[in-house]
Amino acid sequence: MNRYQIISLPVLVCIGLLIISLPGYGYVLEPFNWLYLGGSPVTVNMYVNPNCSDPTAPDELASLQSAMNTWSTAGANFAFNYAGYTGVTNFTYYNFQNDMCWNSGSSGGALATTSIWYSGGNILQTDVVFWDGPWTWNTSWPSWNQFDVESVGLHELGHVVGLDHSQYNWAVMWYAISLGEVQRDLSSDDVNGIIAIYGTSGGPSLTVTLTPTGTVTVPSYGGSIPYDLT
Repeated sequence: MNRYQIISLPVLVCIGLLIISLPGYGYVLEPFNWLYLGGSPVTVNMYVNPNCSDPTAPDELASLQSAMNTWSTAGANFAFNYAGYTGVTNFTYYNFQNDMCWNSGSSGGALATTSIWYSGGNILQTDVVFWDGPWTWNTSWPSWNQFDVESVGLHELGHVVGLDHSQYNWAVMWYAISLGEVQRDLSSDDVNGIIAIYGTSGGPSLTVTLTPTGTVTVPSYGGSIPYDLT
């Protein structure tokens, strides 16, 4: 049976100091991913509707493609592929493609929402909706009352990858983002998280050990040494 999950990114509105004991890593893995697709790298196609209504965000497609590329070049055996335009303006129940779009409505305090359809441990479809009603978006450099498209897109694509919210507030996958905040680069925790799911790019390495089978004196004009390859 196919199942459905929604993950949202809220606005960070409180300021305070919280001291807690954290493990050696902060990333949290979702219980489903794209590993069943196989491939080197595992490739996920994304469709985009660049329909943001804010004049401060004219380059939303380029911003989202840049966010896709950041995850694709993180060193994991995973890549996003921009597959083209989509006309959707909200999540579409299981239409067999992964969409990103803006919606003129709102979803409580959420900036964006990632919807995930899955079966067992396999992700079947994801949709990312940016809420355009209450928020102002920017694709160059956000002012104090705007949100950066690429930063929020990078976070939401992390959910598409298979990452939940990190326990580290300096990670892209931290649960919230502030007005005017720009975070377009992955932290080491984000990178470790995607590698924990998909492994490193290029697959496992091969280690070769040469063990001499005896002692041989090689003359100055050249020669050979017998060996065992293990």
